[in-house]
Amino acid sequence: MDDPQVRAQTAQWLIEGQLGDREATKHDDLRSDLPLLKEMVRRAGLKVTELVSQKWRVYCLGPCPTLNLMWSHYAAGHTGVCLEFSTDNSVFSQAQKVFYKQEYPRWLLQGEKLELEILQAKSDEWSYEDEYRLTCPIFTDITDHPLLLRNGFLTLPPAALLSLIVGCQGDEAAVKKIVNKYAPDLPVKRAIRSANRYQLAIEDTANSASAG
Repeated sequence: MDDPQVRAQTAQWLIEGQLGDREATKHDDLRSDLPLLKEMVRRAGLKVTELVSQKWRVYCLGPCPTLNLMWSHYAAGHTGVCLEFSTDNSVFSQAQKVFYKQEYPRWLLQGEKLELEILQAKSDEWSYEDEYRLTCPIFTDITDHPLLLRNGFLTLPPAALLSLIVGCQGDEAAVKKIVNKYAPDLPVKRAIRSANRYQLAIEDTANSASAG
């Protein structure tokens, strides 16, 4: 709010889109009263956050299946699974790279892409993840939007799921039993912990017994 032009634009945006004629008496106050303007921006920000959660769903992805911290954070300490998807299709080719910030971003409430910008930002403490996100609209006028949710679910293109990777501490037999029942043609791989390095490797399960 230090920039007079930004203050004027923000006040005008609030007047046109937030206050309306019912609160016309506040129009002049907003332009001249900085504390009032900041309070109105705070309220509008809360409303935007609420609208974002009502309009969008986010699916988070990463390009590297061998990051130890990713398995620790998101796969129950290496006991879970990782889904490997192809990006050569209309859904996963839409994934957008997250931008990482040291400081919390300063948003312009009147920005045309505000909601998507909010959904693509993250603290740089998480930059090691190299995250990508699918931002899926719950409602849109475009009926053939590739990321449109239907009944709360995103329809995947044929052959989008390439494999399932079992964590190095996971129950491979239990996972294979489920895969054989519901997707018998889906390849199953396994994360293997190196014996003398702090790193993982991904191997076909047929070869995992020979890993050391």
